[in-house]
Amino acid sequence: MESNNLDNIVTIDCGKNIAYYYNPKEDKNKSVKISHDELLKLPTKFSNVLFVVESAHLDRPRTMKSFAQPFRVEQLNMFKRLCVENNNMLRLFPEMMSYEVIKSGGMDKSDESDPIALYRYLTNDVNLIDVLKKPSEDYEASELRKEGWRVKDNMNKLLNYARRNDYGKDDDTDIIRKWIEYNIKDIVGVLDDHTKIVFGFDNVYAKSNFKKGIRAGDINLNEVNMTAVYSIAAGLFEFNLNKDLLVEYKPRSRENTNELPGWKFMEKYVYGFSPYHLNGGLARSNLKFHNFNIYVGCKR
Repeated sequence: MESNNLDNIVTIDCGKNIAYYYNPKEDKNKSVKISHDELLKLPTKFSNVLFVVESAHLDRPRTMKSFAQPFRVEQLNMFKRLCVENNNMLRLFPEMMSYEVIKSGGMDKSDESDPIALYRYLTNDVNLIDVLKKPSEDYEASELRKEGWRVKDNMNKLLNYARRNDYGKDDDTDIIRKWIEYNIKDIVGVLDDHTKIVFGFDNVYAKSNFKKGIRAGDINLNEVNMTAVYSIAAGLFEFNLNKDLLVEYKPRSRENTNELPGWKFMEKYVYGFSPYHLNGGLARSNLKFHNFNIYVGCKR
């Protein structure tokens, strides 16, 4: 189905035993209360409609380990099938942004008002609709995703250890910091000016100090945002503590190719920059929050 066939947006919110949907063509001021069973059949009442709902409600199945989600796999698949059969489209909104949605809409949070606030948020900037998540084709983690979890777990251990010595600043034997120092010119050489500023690579020595091997114009690594730079470089190294509790590093390799991981894999499955990701790990936290806050603070 082509998105240009759509002529309406219907937003949905799920409560514990009930749901609400908002259709501005029915009533601009109220949402409609329905049961969960009625919600599952909602696509049969509409045609050429874009349904938008939080990802947690209609893209995560209830399992024996988690009863927080309202629907089972077969029910989610039925809803998706009915959408296709009735020429409707389903897109998913990150639930972590629900507070921002409600705040921007100037409404009190409730199951009844949330779909109205979501509709207003989306229609205030229609470009948001193009980046909403498509529903999952299945609900089993792929082997790629499982590999990403294993890499993320190893990097969490690596970065937790690295924080103890200020990401190599207090440890002359830190392999990853030495690798960054040795390759700094090649790294910076492929970055645009804005990226250099974001990571602090624009901090250079004004004067030469030949005793320390420093030339005017060399990057001052003590002023670089090493937390962020180290978090990216750490993706290339596998961390291990041997039986004597000594740290060991070796080049990280993909499980199927035995090659170094590329940015496409790391961005999607390890760093998880999408707003739909939970438990993003220490590397993502360093990059999205620590690095971003430092950059914004420097520019005020």
